[in-house]
Amino acid sequence: EAGIDIRHFGRQVVSEQALEEAANKFSYLFQNQGLEKNVSGIAKSISEYKVGNYESSIIMSWFVCEKILSEKWLVHLNSLNTECLGVKRINSKRLKHLMDRDYTISVIINILELWEELSFEQYLKLEKVRVARNKIAHGDRRYKASADDASNAIESAIKLIQQTHNLRLTPNLNRQVSGLSA
Repeated sequence: EAGIDIRHFGRQVVSEQALEEAANKFSYLFQNQGLEKNVSGIAKSISEYKVGNYESSIIMSWFVCEKILSEKWLVHLNSLNTECLGVKRINSKRLKHLMDRDYTISVIINILELWEELSFEQYLKLEKVRVARNKIAHGDRRYKASADDASNAIESAIKLIQQTHNLRLTPNLNRQVSGLSA
């Protein structure tokens, strides 16, 4: 028949419930300052992953991880800032010291795990991502980024978003090659 377009066969209908859930998550995304940048970073990481650019995927996910880990560090420090002997435990000078370069992201990840702000499993995954990112950034020619390394980086960033913002994201990490069909 002339009115039937075969390109539409096999397509699924999106339910009203799915559209409503997507709209709610999108609204939530913009109600939480900075969250849209983190989710955008993950989306960029996924797009790099899908085309096999694993190094860029790892770097994009690591940016998200590092930003969230730094925020978790600050939040936890502030939670410890109780009054002792009539003064705050963490004054501005001490906070500045705890936020300077002596406290690298490696140190922060270790301390957050010891404080049980990160699970040990999450700590191990984040360390793998951090090491991979460092090898990429410093041009380690022996290192070859893999799909597993990139998916670990993406999953680590998503887990941190879920923990800090209670937002569940389910990425499609299928790698598809587009092309012409006969």
